[in-house]
Amino acid sequence: TYNLFEEIIFLLCGYIPYCWDLSCHVGKAYFGWNENDNEIKISLIFMAVNVIIGTITSLPFELYSTFRIEKKHGFNKQTPQLFFTDKVKGLLLTCVFGGPFVALLLKIIKMGGESFYIYVWAFTFVFSVFMMTIVPVVIMPLFNKYEPLPEGSLKEQIYELAGRLEFPLTKLFVMDGSKRSSHSNAFMFGFFKNKR
Repeated sequence: TYNLFEEIIFLLCGYIPYCWDLSCHVGKAYFGWNENDNEIKISLIFMAVNVIIGTITSLPFELYSTFRIEKKHGFNKQTPQLFFTDKVKGLLLTCVFGGPFVALLLKIIKMGGESFYIYVWAFTFVFSVFMMTIVPVVIMPLFNKYEPLPEGSLKEQIYELAGRLEFPLTKLFVMDGSKRSSHSNAFMFGFFKNKR
């Protein structure tokens, strides 16, 4: 609800054009970039400005939702330190993966001509497969600890269920997800034969 309200307010107040003008100003003042010759670089500044502003404007509502509403109903388990650590990690990952993705996407659009949408589709497909491959083994361990499920009846029952459903389960892990919330207790993730 808040996100929709924020988008409507930003749209009515001319937020997007303002952010673009601000990005052009920052690019020119600090890096000597202009909108015509350095469109992709200005776009990356624009993305960074939007991420920063969006993080700041949504932070009070996220804090209230997590530490008041969720806690009131007994779901929240995380500490303020963990909350902000996750925020910082998320922002860093946005820079590491989001920046290059946007830059390459805009480059493809500029070079693709009238058939750019085909190249955009191919690129986003490859990027999605790449992300689905590295998320379980690189990104998710940055936020949670994963340990192999010990041998026992529970593990046998899960593999038996996966076999009946013809689900190619290859790995089973115990995750310390309860340090953040008591909402979820299990999930599946992975691609092709790397399902876990």
